[in-house]
Amino acid sequence: MKERKEGTVQLQDVDVVAVKALVDYIYSGIITLTEDNVEAVLSTSEIFQIVWVKEECIQFLKSKLNGENCFRVLKFADTYSCKELHNISHKYILDNFDDLIAEDGLQL
Repeated sequence: MKERKEGTVQLQDVDVVAVKALVDYIYSGIITLTEDNVEAVLSTSEIFQIVWVKEECIQFLKSKLNGENCFRVLKFADTYSCKELHNISHKYILDNFDDLIAEDGLQL
């Protein structure tokens, strides 16, 4: 393998901020999630198979679910096979459908 010979690995299509958050987590045991980094951290934790971080990201997204992001979160949940997050965002959309379609800034 090229990586073994060279002693380095190049990561492509991976968010640098998310990788830093995961490295910090590996060394400290603390993951810092924000609305700006949570999706990138979840997708990167999926790549590196860090299940606990993925679960923390799902919990964070559930706690921040609202009318402005529910459709994006539903799509994101489907992309990364997050069944629980999918179910919660889907239920949120159904429960708030009338309000959601009445909003001017509805983003699908």
